[in-house]
Amino acid sequence: MRQAEQTYYYEDVEAGDEFTSPSRMLSESDVMQFAGLTGDFNEIHTSVTYAKENAYGARTVHGMLTLAMANGLYVRSGIFKNSVFLGIDNWKFIKPVKLGDTIWLKLFIQDKRETKDGLSGIMGIEI
Repeated sequence: MRQAEQTYYYEDVEAGDEFTSPSRMLSESDVMQFAGLTGDFNEIHTSVTYAKENAYGARTVHGMLTLAMANGLYVRSGIFKNSVFLGIDNWKFIKPVKLGDTIWLKLFIQDKRETKDGLSGIMGIEI
């Protein structure tokens, strides 16, 4: 498994390669700024009192904020500099992320191919 945060080019990466991204702790500030930007002030994210009564016993980070942070982490991995994000085929939230949790990604290169014009490449990534 390769450590991230160095620049890799299409030619440097092969199907089967694995990378670990840098990590990022999700904070109170992250959650409140995201709530302000999106208008999602659901109390499970913003109210300590309300969140104590939920199934997780604490405030959770917005799922979409977690996904956005994951986006930043794979960009920071170094594989994706000067790349274009084409989409997500399958994404599931399997556990809640709570304030103060630290996340990181394990990136697995599933496949890669050149575009028809041969000027670019496309990689399938499993996170």
